[in-house]
Amino acid sequence: MKSNIIDNKENYPKIGFCVIQHPLEVGAEKSAQILEEIIKEFSNYNVDIISFNEIVDSDERAANAGNYFYENKVDIILAVESTWSNDYHIVDILEYIDVPVALWAVPGMGNGSLCGIHQLGVVLYELGRKYEIFYGDIGDKKIHSKILSYSKAVSLKKYLRKKKIGLIGYRIPGMTEVTFDELELKRKFGPRIIHFGINYIQKMVNKVDEAEVKKVWGIMKNSGVKIEVSDVEGIVSCKNYLVLDKIAKENKISGFAVECYPDLMGQICLAASLLARDGIVVSCEGDVNSALAMMMLSYFTGEPVHNTDLLNPDTKNSAVFSHCGSGDFSIAKDKNDVRLCPVRLQNCGVCVVFLPKLGDITLVNIVGRKDTYRISAIEAYSQETKMVFPGNPVSARFDISVEKFLGVIAKNAIGHHWMIGYGKVLDEIKYFSDIVGVKFIDFS
Repeated sequence: MKSNIIDNKENYPKIGFCVIQHPLEVGAEKSAQILEEIIKEFSNYNVDIISFNEIVDSDERAANAGNYFYENKVDIILAVESTWSNDYHIVDILEYIDVPVALWAVPGMGNGSLCGIHQLGVVLYELGRKYEIFYGDIGDKKIHSKILSYSKAVSLKKYLRKKKIGLIGYRIPGMTEVTFDELELKRKFGPRIIHFGINYIQKMVNKVDEAEVKKVWGIMKNSGVKIEVSDVEGIVSCKNYLVLDKIAKENKISGFAVECYPDLMGQICLAASLLARDGIVVSCEGDVNSALAMMMLSYFTGEPVHNTDLLNPDTKNSAVFSHCGSGDFSIAKDKNDVRLCPVRLQNCGVCVVFLPKLGDITLVNIVGRKDTYRISAIEAYSQETKMVFPGNPVSARFDISVEKFLGVIAKNAIGHHWMIGYGKVLDEIKYFSDIVGVKFIDFS
């Protein structure tokens, strides 16, 4: 099931596109054709192309392009140098709108495009501008994919700045690792935190309309999943879902971090599963940084996300990740095998237990504060496994050994909470880390 995030055209990257040339250089005669081809190629993707339809080769046209992109509020500028060009054209454009730039050099022995792009890269670096350089033919789909990944990362930054995370309670006792820096998180990543006391949530739960909650629980019981909990426990979990859903809608909240352990164990898991269908993420144990990681993965993949702990290696190049069981039914391997069960340890509440679907995955971890913030990510494959842990156990098969994986974790002080999204979005995570100025931990 795709969430409404990826399908919302308002969240498509808004790309300002222009072609830059020097009229005296070899290849200038191809500039208009390149402009036309780019528009045609990128019209097939989930992006909003804002094309400046004059070739930029003068101060006046650079100023016009900058003003045009400003008026259209682009997220990123994609500039193709069809030939070597004066490096100040892009600099002038950026005086009108300060956004990251994707610089595209095209092949050609005599056009000077690659020289011009590298020259421009030096200038932008010294001026503190964000940019990435790409090289290849206009029709090269691999280059398109990389540019789209960069554009999505830029767009994510804008998306997050308008979002809110609801913190219910605080971090759990004994887990200092998940302490977060609220002001730095706002400054660096964007989301604003809204705090709700556990007592406030419990008061709201007690006020939930009985007819409404019985209707929701009835839908669960008739959904085809296996029910292994009492109606009393199911009603409590559905009340928590209705409360969080109400709070999310009233406050325009995109994610929650809940102090669930130990007092609310099993009471929030079903709510997390159901909220994921509307693109609202829920992290456990009051971990706001993990809620942020889930929002990132949800945005990039368009699917619900697994909230997990790293538990134990199961082969030389794979490890099992799981938590109590809060995943959406859509990321189960077999939806007919989804079970609603009591939470482990406490033997109460309702957890959503299933084996996860197979396929490419990306794992993300965020820890730190202020200058120590760091994002770690690695791609893997969700492979066949058994119910080795009562939850949603993901056996992630890496391209590296578990020994190396654990070694990088230890060396870089990476935390134990790993968020897992379906699809390969490592490039997007890397680009985003650079854009927001956060250290990225690479496992390769």
